[in-house]
Amino acid sequence: MVLIPSKAISNVVAYIKSRQGEDGGYLFYQYEDIFESSVDDTYYALAALKLLREEIPNKNRTLKFLYSKIEDLNLHSAYYWVNALHILQERPQGASKVDALSMLSGRANKWVERLVRSDMLDFERVSLESDLDRSRDSSAEISSIELPTQLEQLFKTLDTIKKLGLKVKQPNIRDEVIKKVLSFLKPDHGFGFTNSDVPSTFYSLTILSTLDYPLTDLEKTGDWILELEDREGGFNVKPNSRFRVLEYTYEAIKALRLLGKKPKFIQSHVDFILECQNANGGFRRSIFAGISTLKDTFYAIGTFAELDLLTL
Repeated sequence: MVLIPSKAISNVVAYIKSRQGEDGGYLFYQYEDIFESSVDDTYYALAALKLLREEIPNKNRTLKFLYSKIEDLNLHSAYYWVNALHILQERPQGASKVDALSMLSGRANKWVERLVRSDMLDFERVSLESDLDRSRDSSAEISSIELPTQLEQLFKTLDTIKKLGLKVKQPNIRDEVIKKVLSFLKPDHGFGFTNSDVPSTFYSLTILSTLDYPLTDLEKTGDWILELEDREGGFNVKPNSRFRVLEYTYEAIKALRLLGKKPKFIQSHVDFILECQNANGGFRRSIFAGISTLKDTFYAIGTFAELDLLTL
């Protein structure tokens, strides 16, 4: 039987709670409340605490922080903002004279249309040049090398619309999205732009699942993912590459679950993840040296949850 040491759990809870600022939000490099919290990190912290079945501290303060960011929401941050409210069981309300529901509905539908009809090679320019996609929150700044993929942004935008209880307004857009996603399916049964990789495969499957597209015809995609499973724990990002990090492991295991498959080396995965835990209780991206982040901490806890190991 695979178990997570209770000390590892108590340490990670302490780490997450220590990242909360006076403004109610969270930031992985929070230090003596010098820095403003991030919407992204706030979501990751809340999501991890929920999976750990921990009470959310200072909930009203966290809500106030989130509403203070409403006018700055862009394609990247709207997903984290809406999901953070969803965890807090809060439906978006008007704030700062802004009708949140109407604003997000209008923006999200425009984002879907632009994403599904833009060329992949043109995606970076589309994402960075539009004033609509720029955030006044400096913590949301991203470099081009870390730019979320078109598939990732498509999933996050569709999920945002779904969490808001809305529907995509454009006619036939569901069919267009599905056609776009399936165009990235490669002969090896993975998904990707030029070659198959774990993130592209994960987001392709989550988009199709969100749109209620049957995944039964993609069983071989699960076999492709299992080929990337490392006996020493973790999943590699693509074939013929030994690059194991927490997010690829989380994405691979969650994708397998969508396809009704399980990884083979569960104990090795647990050992790999625990090896990524730092002394402060948080998790770094890989087994090599690095600082703890709330994002990687969520991936660690999220993977435990996908493996049904959080029997708290």
